[in-house]
Amino acid sequence: MRITTKQYAIALYELAKGKSTSQIDDLVNTFIENLARQGRSKLLMYIFNDLERYIQQKDGTKNIELTFASKSDEQEVRQSVGQFEKMWKGNVNLAVGYDSSLVSGVKVKIDSVIIDASLRTQLRKLKERLLA
Repeated sequence: MRITTKQYAIALYELAKGKSTSQIDDLVNTFIENLARQGRSKLLMYIFNDLERYIQQKDGTKNIELTFASKSDEQEVRQSVGQFEKMWKGNVNLAVGYDSSLVSGVKVKIDSVIIDASLRTQLRKLKERLLA
């Protein structure tokens, strides 16, 4: 049975817990060497991505992406940022982007959940209901 990238990430996290920076450096170097010896070095980026997600999960950090229709929504951006930081007590990795095709409104992605409150999506749903 092959070890998954998530299993590698969790093992690396557990081994590094409570170690000094130099011990962690040695641990990571040994880990990378062992992966290379097993011919699995191409998984390294996936393992480190899983490790980052695992650490964020342990810390209670949320990854949030806000996409607004235009930069003119600056006040809404500031309000949304403040609300999310308050909701998760500052444990937020927040990315703000702009997409003019949304027409108006906002699209929110929290970890893997997407909430699309854009005018474009509302119009598409209305059209589907009218044509049904």
